[in-house]
Amino acid sequence: MMGLCHDARIEVHARYYEARCRFFSASNVTSHLVDISAQNHTSGAHVPRLLFDARVNRFFSCKLQLVHTRHRSSLHPSPFIVSETPASTKMADMHPLQMARMAIPRPQFFLVVLIGSFLVQFMIAGLRIQHDDKEMAALGSIRTLPSSALLVTAHPDDEAMFFAPAVQALAAAGTSIFALCLSTGNAAGLGMKRTEELFASYDQLGVSASRVKYLDDAKLQDSMEGIWPNEHISSVVAKHIDSLSQPIDALITFDKRGVSEHLNHIAAYNGTRDTAVARNLALYVLPTLEVWEKYTSVPSAVWETISYSGYAPPSSGNKTAAYEPASEIMVLASSAQYVKAVQAMFKHQTQLEWFRYLYLVFSRYMFSNRLVLWTPELDLDLEE
Repeated sequence: MMGLCHDARIEVHARYYEARCRFFSASNVTSHLVDISAQNHTSGAHVPRLLFDARVNRFFSCKLQLVHTRHRSSLHPSPFIVSETPASTKMADMHPLQMARMAIPRPQFFLVVLIGSFLVQFMIAGLRIQHDDKEMAALGSIRTLPSSALLVTAHPDDEAMFFAPAVQALAAAGTSIFALCLSTGNAAGLGMKRTEELFASYDQLGVSASRVKYLDDAKLQDSMEGIWPNEHISSVVAKHIDSLSQPIDALITFDKRGVSEHLNHIAAYNGTRDTAVARNLALYVLPTLEVWEKYTSVPSAVWETISYSGYAPPSSGNKTAAYEPASEIMVLASSAQYVKAVQAMFKHQTQLEWFRYLYLVFSRYMFSNRLVLWTPELDLDLEE
């Protein structure tokens, strides 16, 4: 009977000190046991000898070791311990937030995709086209790229933010690029400074200052709310074409949605389209991308190029052949061209807010451009 009582007391003390181990380190608990032992001997209190027997000390040591082992395992799970809990039970017991976190790939995955995309970009960068008469285009019997083109933008920095890949690729293919900026970007009173930045930016992209012009027109002032008259834009674009040293084969500008939904961009499209129709000129527009497409950086640009059904134009075509414009011009910037585009944007110091740096890294327009030949049906599709 006495043995059973002693065993019960041992079990009680063991449970007590096991609980205390959650708050004390092993050394603290050991010293605590010694202190209790000394107090009991000093006070003369009756303490069963069995509590201080070597077997009991080993019992407590095992308990302490077990508690500490459990604690370390919870912090650093061993890869050699195989859980016996079924996976389905684990998933059922998980919080939805934990399940969502497990579904998201690790940062290393995105880093590998980004680096891999840059490597692939280096290998497949270039200009590709689509044309209805592929055989004639491949033979070089017709010209599919313009010998000269006028890029019409709304503000200084549009050329670097949206059209840099196309400007560089077309210039490298032999197209003479001219540029017309419809305003000085004077919304914040920095118009004169921004015009200087405009010339410096185009110089980085390979377009000389003699081919770049800006307008400081009272009807075409930079504004998020102001409406630019289409007839006036069409008139100034036509006058600029007449003033150039060589005839223009094609015009390049935004699409009906203005790429960023900016009203000035949309107005630039409307006026330039009217000029192209009136003069029977080819008009290439830059399609507006959805947000998820726009900010997926080089991986998205590389994937679009890989899946693109176009082909590279002949490197030595007949310059005197009749011009029959390609239905699409697809450009994936090389690493060097991307660096040039970034340098061009850095020339716009007045516009380098913190979010611009993110744009330089994540915007697909910095890496690729797809210029689509305008047709009346294109406007109908956009309206739908």
